[in-house]
Amino acid sequence: MQLWQTTFLGRRTLPPELSEYQIQAFFTFGADEMQALRELNAASRTPAAIQLGFLAMTGSRLDAVTVLPRNLLKHISDQLGLPAPTIASLKRLYRSERTKNSHLAWAMNLQGWNKPSLNSDRLLGDYLDRVAATAVSKDELMDKARRW
Repeated sequence: MQLWQTTFLGRRTLPPELSEYQIQAFFTFGADEMQALRELNAASRTPAAIQLGFLAMTGSRLDAVTVLPRNLLKHISDQLGLPAPTIASLKRLYRSERTKNSHLAWAMNLQGWNKPSLNSDRLLGDYLDRVAATAVSKDELMDKARRW
């Protein structure tokens, strides 16, 4: 099973089920992350935690999920000391795109991501120009860009 799937819109989404390993490795938060999550209002903690874990797992934003895996919701809510939602989707957790983007920026900042400089954008473009000749698919090219 892939850690993430690409929909026909190119969005990133969680697979229908996550293994215990995936949940433990990417959605178990350290002391600093837990402190940062506790500083958010209670309604923001679960969706922010999901964005944080997904960013750690894939290196990309979580855009679309029909239903979030129950084992993931339980694991996160246990850590946060909140009741686990029985049914949740990103649409239900995020009433606005602005809040979702705010949580993504918060997670990126917490994980130490920096905004790319103009020079780094150029270097990435040069790299992709070189590897595009041998890439088999757009997905492979995107993967190489993420790894770069």
